[in-house]
Amino acid sequence: LGAPMNEGGGGAYALEWDPENGYIRSWVFPARGGRSDLPPNLMEAMDSAAAAPAPSSSDDDRASKNERGVAPDTSAWGVPYAYFAIGEASGCSSDHFKNMRIVFNLAFCGNVAGNRFVSDCPEEASATIELLGGGGEE
Repeated sequence: LGAPMNEGGGGAYALEWDPENGYIRSWVFPARGGRSDLPPNLMEAMDSAAAAPAPSSSDDDRASKNERGVAPDTSAWGVPYAYFAIGEASGCSSDHFKNMRIVFNLAFCGNVAGNRFVSDCPEEASATIELLGGGGEE
């Protein structure tokens, strides 16, 4: 991961949290060859989720959306990158993990890394600041 993954164009991360079966598993799929490096089932699940209608508060609508979508099948994704046992037999109670959220931090210009982006990459920083500040057309 890290620099080699960034140099290869990034990739996709997947996490499966399954307290009933007693594990949390994660996969990393580098972009090496583009989306083609993703397992076919994961590609189909993402495509069907993107094409599905927006969820509503109606249970009927949710049921019809699930019938049209492709469910992720992690058994077809190969060996996970990480495996964490949870539950009674593991010493890590499965109820330790609850109310989880995904947070995407888009801290442009290196805010998380101590604002080093401007000093470490002045040309890229200038272009980014111009774009984000309304100076760009994209």
